[in-house]
Amino acid sequence: MILRFFKKNFVLQLVLFFLFAVLLWLDGFIFPKAAAENWINTPFYRYIIHFFGQLPAIIGVLFAFFLLLGQALILNQTIINTKLLPRNTFMLAFIYVLLMSYAPESLRLHPVLIANYFLILSFRTIINIYTLKEPYIETFNAGLLFTIASLIYLPSLLFIIFLGSLFLIYRIYDIRVWIISVVGVITPFLFIFTYYFWFDKTMVFFEEYVFYFKNIQSFDFENQTSYYVFGAVISFLTLISLGKIVGDSPSKVINIRKMLGLIIAFVFITLITYLYAGSFSPFHVMISFIPISIMVTYFFMYSRRKILSEIFVTMLIILILAGKFIA
Repeated sequence: MILRFFKKNFVLQLVLFFLFAVLLWLDGFIFPKAAAENWINTPFYRYIIHFFGQLPAIIGVLFAFFLLLGQALILNQTIINTKLLPRNTFMLAFIYVLLMSYAPESLRLHPVLIANYFLILSFRTIINIYTLKEPYIETFNAGLLFTIASLIYLPSLLFIIFLGSLFLIYRIYDIRVWIISVVGVITPFLFIFTYYFWFDKTMVFFEEYVFYFKNIQSFDFENQTSYYVFGAVISFLTLISLGKIVGDSPSKVINIRKMLGLIIAFVFITLITYLYAGSFSPFHVMISFIPISIMVTYFFMYSRRKILSEIFVTMLIILILAGKFIA
């Protein structure tokens, strides 16, 4: 019933998508929490949290809520434009908001939420590069957006590996494209380094942004049964969605096959970033919800076992709603 609804009236889908998102965030509106402190000292988020720290907590929650909705709609439209999903559905946006609202602690402003916005924009920029002959601007912008995301949440910098996997999957061997993407990555850091150098804090720059990746952080997740159950269900859904994508890939046109490969690479790169999640693990997991929501939506939309898909999506909703009451 739920999945069938997302194949019907476009306007009604949009209205109910918004109402359901409000329901998911209702406890965040009633009991607003201040913006989450970033355990890594990043300049952009430091100023953001300072700004919202001077305002009532509900303002930060509202900003986070509408930022999440914007991300969901951008991601939904991006995948629809690739023709991977039907044009008249908000299913991907619904799944993304559902996953991003999985824990009461997530219903506020936090660095991963803001970083996800730039990661989605970079993904939107590069997903159609395969059809371009000279994707110089797109690769520069993607590298720039990855770095901006890292200036909010530092482990996001590891997504420069995603650019490398993009070039390999799309077979882009033009050395100019590789160099331009590197220039896009280092440009923001040149400005940051200049600032630190000007105030004679060069070693602080290296300690905060370079030496940080020398030490792998210990994985630390809150010991709550609901989180582990949710994680188990999402992991299982991701695996069967991966099987569905791999099975369907040979029958797809080449640009869709390349894009599916890129989404799978996105998932594996998020696993690498977990090495630096540390105490921020409950928030860090939300980076993986970008590719996972795409994969799971694909499975829900195209699985031949519709009843099984309905059971899984209903289970997700119940788990997340139940987790709010348990917490």
